[in-house]
Amino acid sequence: MSTLPACPQCTLENTYQDGAQLICPDCGHEWSPDAARADEEDAEAVIKDSNGQVLTDGDAVILIKDLKLKGSSITLKKGTKVKSIRLVGGDHDVDCKIDGMSVMLKSEFLKNLKVKGSSVTLKRGTLIRNIRLNGEEGQVECNAEKVKGLVLKSEFLKKA
Repeated sequence: MSTLPACPQCTLENTYQDGAQLICPDCGHEWSPDAARADEEDAEAVIKDSNGQVLTDGDAVILIKDLKLKGSSITLKKGTKVKSIRLVGGDHDVDCKIDGMSVMLKSEFLKNLKVKGSSVTLKRGTLIRNIRLNGEEGQVECNAEKVKGLVLKSEFLKKA
C-alpha cells in the first residue's frame, strides 16, 4: 500500500487520489503529484556556502582556500573577493569572473560576505571609515574597527 503525501496547504494527511489529482477533503485543495515532486526538487536545489549560508545570484563571496585552476598554471588565492556571482546547476554550482576570466567554482570553497541576521554592537564614539551610500534611502555601508561591510542608518551617524 502506497502512502499519499500530506496536503501542502493545510498539512493534514487525510488525502486521497482521484484520477491524476490528489485531493484534501478537509480544505478542498487539489494538486498534481508531479507538481509536489517538482516543488520538493526545487527546495533541495538551495546552494549554500561553506558556513551553511544560502547563496543567491549577485552575492559577493570570498575564497576560503587556494584553488588551482584545471588546465592552467593559475592559482586563485585564499581571501580573493568575488563580486556578483551567478548560481548554475551542476557539480560546480557558482559561475563568476575573477581577473577577467570566467570561472566555475564549488560553493563549498566560498564564504558569503553579507551574512544576514548577524549583529554588532558599536560603542558611542566609534570611528567609522570608508562610508559609501548603500542605494537604499537613509542607509550607508561602512567599516568600523575590525568589522567590514556594516550597513547603518545614516540618522545614527554624526560627522566628526
